[in-house]
Amino acid sequence: MKPILLITPYFAPQTHAAVFRVYKLAKYLADHNFKVHVLTVDINYLYNEELSLLADLPDSVEIHYARYIEPTLRGIRMALGGKDRSFKAVKSELKPERSEENNVNLQIKPSPKQKIKKILSQTYSHAVSAVNNPDAYWTWRNSATKKALQIMQQHDIQVFYTTSVPYTMSNIGLSLKEKGYKWVADFRDPFLIGRYITSSNRINKNRKNLIHKTLEKADVVTVLSSSYPMIYGDFLDISERDFVFIPTGLDEAYIPEQVTKKENYILFSGEFQADYGKEFFASFSHVMKLADDKNIIPDIYIIGRKEINYPLVNPLVIKYGMQQKIRYIDHIPQTDLYKLIVASKACLLISGRYSHWWNNFAKMVDYIALKQPVLAIIPDPSEARKELSKAGIGLFLDGNSEENAQLMLQFFNDELRLEPTDYCSRYLAKTQVNDFAQIFKLLHNN
Repeated sequence: MKPILLITPYFAPQTHAAVFRVYKLAKYLADHNFKVHVLTVDINYLYNEELSLLADLPDSVEIHYARYIEPTLRGIRMALGGKDRSFKAVKSELKPERSEENNVNLQIKPSPKQKIKKILSQTYSHAVSAVNNPDAYWTWRNSATKKALQIMQQHDIQVFYTTSVPYTMSNIGLSLKEKGYKWVADFRDPFLIGRYITSSNRINKNRKNLIHKTLEKADVVTVLSSSYPMIYGDFLDISERDFVFIPTGLDEAYIPEQVTKKENYILFSGEFQADYGKEFFASFSHVMKLADDKNIIPDIYIIGRKEINYPLVNPLVIKYGMQQKIRYIDHIPQTDLYKLIVASKACLLISGRYSHWWNNFAKMVDYIALKQPVLAIIPDPSEARKELSKAGIGLFLDGNSEENAQLMLQFFNDELRLEPTDYCSRYLAKTQVNDFAQIFKLLHNN
């Protein structure tokens, strides 16, 4: 078997979206005759965990850990033996809320849960702005580079893979490339534009330089979205670099059985962002007014971290009188999420008309792979619109609130149907892993 090293600070048992692209490589590369080594951080400060993810990996996968100390007071105190104040530890201390799953009048007090959000947001901003480094993982750079060299020398590994962000992955990759190893640099986000530009010119310049050097030095550059090469071309004047577009794929092992009859709900999965705005809720409120048969109006499931989604969504729910239609569901395992997606009438992609045009949303991967209809309020043009159109599952709400409501009513009445195309299979893990495996094999053979 050909040995390969995958380097990422985001790995199982962490459960956020950044984990699963590399996790699926670790899980299935053995099917392509690769012996997988993973290098990751030795502590998870920020995210939920699901131990079953580790149990689902093949026994042949070896996970290595390099010391990481978060560059904050919390990280230093924990490194010196202080109390565990990681996200999962703080969350476990919270008192459970009342048991009614659909209690939309539930008030989330600012004291413990809002403190979690404050800790997480301040952690990153303080870590970045305090020093001239690209992100909060700069303290992992030296230990990860040293550990990677040990692993590669011990196991005769010639090819390694990094996935960015964080930008520190470029620093690690450049150091290993200087030693003569072959590098596949994967970009999950472009992070050069708009809201991702910090107030520090030094940090922005450092980040741009790191990406520019990565695009020059890496043997192969892979991107999660086909829009990234255009961004890099505009911002970095990169015109001759070849990019390989490989979307993340859904793990087929978790696909539930298709249901014969859909349940009457639509769902939003993930973290609702403040800039998503009110447009969907305004449109849905018109559905509630216009529908002659109120029984056809679906419920709306908001699935994801409740301490983030509830404070942002509930004011809109109250404003538009939708309290009886909303159900909040906190973070759940992927297998449970996929069952809810498959049984739903449709899924929601409602990031708004004027932002996130470059995104190939993590939640969209699931929708396309599972061939679910998507009610979408997204930019035109955009990466998401292009991919949903190719998959044949996008119902684009481009009109005013009443026009959008009429379109949704046609869909809820089964007067409007969407037909998934064969393109949906591109969003399966077997396709993603096969595409990467071909790249790794080519580098091994050259």
